[in-house]
Amino acid sequence: MEGQRIINKVEQALKRVLPAGSTVVAAVSGGADSMALAEGLYHCAQEGRCRVQVMHVEHGLRGEEALRDAELVERFCRGKGLPFTCHHVDVRDYSRQYGISIESAARKLRYQALEQEVRRVGAAWIVTAHHSDDQAETILLKLLRGAGAAGLSGMSVRNGRVLRPFLQLERKELEAYCRLRQVSYCHDSSNDDVYYTRNKVRLQLLPYLEQHFNPAVKKALVQTAQLLQEDEAFLSSVAEREFADRTSWRQDTLLLDTRDWMQMATSVRTRLLRRVYFAVGGTELGYRHTLALDRLCLNNKSGQRLQLPQRLQAVYAYGKLFLSDRPTEEPGTTMQETVQLPLQDGAAAEIQGCRLLVRLRSERPVRKGNNIIYPAALLDGCLTVRCRQNGDRFYPFGGSGGKKLKDYFIDRKIPREQRDSKLLVCCGDRIIGIFGVANAAWEPGEYDLWLDIVLTEKEQNNEQ
Repeated sequence: MEGQRIINKVEQALKRVLPAGSTVVAAVSGGADSMALAEGLYHCAQEGRCRVQVMHVEHGLRGEEALRDAELVERFCRGKGLPFTCHHVDVRDYSRQYGISIESAARKLRYQALEQEVRRVGAAWIVTAHHSDDQAETILLKLLRGAGAAGLSGMSVRNGRVLRPFLQLERKELEAYCRLRQVSYCHDSSNDDVYYTRNKVRLQLLPYLEQHFNPAVKKALVQTAQLLQEDEAFLSSVAEREFADRTSWRQDTLLLDTRDWMQMATSVRTRLLRRVYFAVGGTELGYRHTLALDRLCLNNKSGQRLQLPQRLQAVYAYGKLFLSDRPTEEPGTTMQETVQLPLQDGAAAEIQGCRLLVRLRSERPVRKGNNIIYPAALLDGCLTVRCRQNGDRFYPFGGSGGKKLKDYFIDRKIPREQRDSKLLVCCGDRIIGIFGVANAAWEPGEYDLWLDIVLTEKEQNNEQ
């Protein structure tokens, strides 16, 4: 009777979560929990409730033992008639390359492989075998790291396309299910190594808490996670609305508008900053860096920058936070590329992935933002297109005189990391315009011929 109860409990947990008729990719490592998942999904598939693709990710960490685990899973799938895929990844290399822990690298590569398999087979869901013991361990780990409500909420049954149907089941129940269904499983010896923090929590901290404080500490931790998930869902929805209203992309840089930053609740600000960080490719952002990002916005000092994990960088300038996965140039450096443009109708050149086109017109052209116009009679010889240099001065159209180009950029609130890439059109030492910024002034008079230089991206020209 007890055996049948366990079988029903495991398989009903799957049926409650799995959308009927869906195709799923099951993450199966070969341990008791994941083999229980594979067996339970097999029975669901037999009843026509879903289609199953089993995937095993081998992390390149345990040599022959890991290959034996993969063989066990493949043998099980062959016996059940389930499609099987094994994907090999190099966790140590990825950890070194991106400066993250072995555990984080393994998780990142595992989910990347699962997502690839989802696309390959046209599945709708990834199913994992995380259970309540995993949940309790996760919450303790987050607590030890000083996590907020988001971290202490633990794992959810559904997160994007990932389903975790076993979060209300204990490890011992899944082991019992394997015994009752006569399913073999393997033991990962790395799970006994207390060098890894999660193993230390599982093997040392949780047993100590159960013995000396609360025999039901795991259930208490899981209950805490359920309560916090409701609060977190609300706060995350507020932060998501702010993300939609305040962010935009400029090529591969994400811009966050920090207007009225002090007016937002701290709990919303920190969630918004984490959302922005993850949007540009970040995977881990601790409290210290989140707080530093918030201070960057609160200080309201243009030009301040912050180096973040995973080699990401944040720069604050004029009410906006710029986040990118590439370093911006240091202040004072300039791009050395220059091109010469003859003063001829139809002349063209390329610079910084853009195309320059010269037009000579009898009527004064309209200034549209990304073109430069100037009386042709006031120019002699070739034009030079370049970036700023020390000593540059600019006399803007409509201004009362000239000033240092650096000071002009500051007055126009052009972020420091963008100043060195602004393209200038020059005639000798005179700047006649800055693409996307301003046109230079000219002497009053009647002019019969006008220069019009247009800047466009090469990709746009190719498409046209």
